[in-house]
Amino acid sequence: MDDIPTGDYVLYPDGHPEYRYICQSNKEFAPAAFGAYSISLNEPQKMNFEFSNGFLTLPLLKGTPIKVNAYFDEGNNTNWMNQPNGDSGHQGTDFGVPIGTPVVAAAPGKVKFIQDMGPVGLFPVISHEEFARETLSTLYAHMSKVEVSEGQQVYRGQRIGLSGEDKTHPGPHLHFELDRGYWGGQQGSYTPLDPYASRWKSDPDSIGFWTKKDAPQFSV
Repeated sequence: MDDIPTGDYVLYPDGHPEYRYICQSNKEFAPAAFGAYSISLNEPQKMNFEFSNGFLTLPLLKGTPIKVNAYFDEGNNTNWMNQPNGDSGHQGTDFGVPIGTPVVAAAPGKVKFIQDMGPVGLFPVISHEEFARETLSTLYAHMSKVEVSEGQQVYRGQRIGLSGEDKTHPGPHLHFELDRGYWGGQQGSYTPLDPYASRWKSDPDSIGFWTKKDAPQFSV
């Protein structure tokens, strides 16, 4: 949409059912299924929108060499690559990366809290409920350094710190988790979700969370 005059608008997206989210930039997303997307323009500008089947991207910079050490395993016999799961009850995905690897926000949101777990590392949690219209959050565990603060707004692909290790288990890695609710004993109940579910489950009603490009792709 080119050179839109100032004013308030409502966009009614009509995309393929596969594309369940609409993204204006790496700073926001909205579920397309809700039917209306409000836009308020203070000055004439060119607007770009993109439909996507999910809103999450990798929590690591594009081109980062990674090895997946453990997959989400909540009652699943195989992972999203149809390989046997070896860590029963694992609530996220473990990306094997060296200590000090840059970690980025997988989706836009607000830093809910940062918990220092001592030898297990730093655990920042980002809330996405402002955009998702449901209580969704992402957890980035075992970090050695956090470069954002509680209450800070972050955009998709923004660097939030450096990866670390769980000193009680061998091998440095980043544990990445998508939750409905918030992980942490003082944060209430939560349910871990499998962000890869729409890739390997045939259930047409499964919620798609993961973008196909799997890397921070939206420009500011």
